[in-house]
Amino acid sequence: MKGSDHVVEANFILVEYALTRREVWAGRTRYHLRATPDGIRMSLKLVNLLDQDGEVPSMGFLI
Repeated sequence: MKGSDHVVEANFILVEYALTRREVWAGRTRYHLRATPDGIRMSLKLVNLLDQDGEVPSMGFLI
């Protein structure tokens, strides 16, 4: 981590709903934010799922 980065963390719960299934995702996201002359920029996004050892059928929603 560089000296000018600020670390922000947030918990989340996300429900993915389709006609045939429903998935509930919970976890914590860590963002590293950096002040630049153009404004605040994200230098890192790290997502940790609560059930990270289990099967994850799709992760497109996290990108």
